[in-house]
Amino acid sequence: MKNLSILMVMLMLVTISCSNENSNEEGVNLEDSIKKSTVELTKANGWVKIGKLDNDRIVLTANKQKLINSLNQNLLIGQEDYVNDLHIDRIKDSYYLFFTGEKIRVAFYVQLDKGNVSLMAAAKTSCSTSDPGCIEEQLGCIPEYPDNPPGQAGIGTCTKCSNGATCTKTVSGDPQIDP
Repeated sequence: MKNLSILMVMLMLVTISCSNENSNEEGVNLEDSIKKSTVELTKANGWVKIGKLDNDRIVLTANKQKLINSLNQNLLIGQEDYVNDLHIDRIKDSYYLFFTGEKIRVAFYVQLDKGNVSLMAAAKTSCSTSDPGCIEEQLGCIPEYPDNPPGQAGIGTCTKCSNGATCTKTVSGDPQIDP
């Protein structure tokens, strides 16, 4: 009986010892996954390079027509409201890529890369409106990330139009635009 008690104690010590090792491994894995979850400005993460800053001046470096065509094909397929122009604007402390057409505006959030040179668009989330009043608003129907890292697909919201018009948030698994 005494041998059985000793055996039980030994077995418990081995079990406790092994479970502590597993917790440490889980901690390392959790730490690694946290590091990996940091959004990098890469195409795989939904970011596409569209421009750069040159002496604080915004310069479009992507192929303008290719961007317009890709949005029309990927997002606006089957709709009569197509975009035919685009521009990058700085509003307050943020940048936005705006696609415009006769009856529509589509907006993407844009961020500077780590070197503060390249302008990268968060191409998996867009905000669009076809309301004439909202299209004219600078801050109406644009992506915002008040409590989250900017640009993560599906996270964030679209600002409201001051006239209460409809603003549609579109999230996709692949970039909606291709430079």
